[in-house]
Amino acid sequence: MLRITDQESNTALHEAARCGNVEVVKALLEFEDPDFQYSANEKQETPLYIAARRRGSGRLLTLLLDKFEPTHHGGPHDRTALHAAAMAGDAEAIRVILKKKGNLTKERDEDG
Repeated sequence: MLRITDQESNTALHEAARCGNVEVVKALLEFEDPDFQYSANEKQETPLYIAARRRGSGRLLTLLLDKFEPTHHGGPHDRTALHAAAMAGDAEAIRVILKKKGNLTKERDEDG
């Protein structure tokens, strides 16, 4: 049931990340296989990308990155979770992402 999607290809984890609900994300992650790769929804957003767009999402990002080390980080327009955190102006989120995925500083979006 954790992998069931809605009409926009969102899973429960996508929605919990969108709401910024740390406790729900934590509960969902307890039951998920750490090797499972969450795909992007119809807007090309992964749960990690969605979380990074929210200001004050450091704890949420830490949970996602700790559980899914090789997690997909993409978003629309070839942006990454790091792009999303920078656009949100969230220094804490940027630090959390760089600690786990420092290589994202080399990734370019479709605008370069």
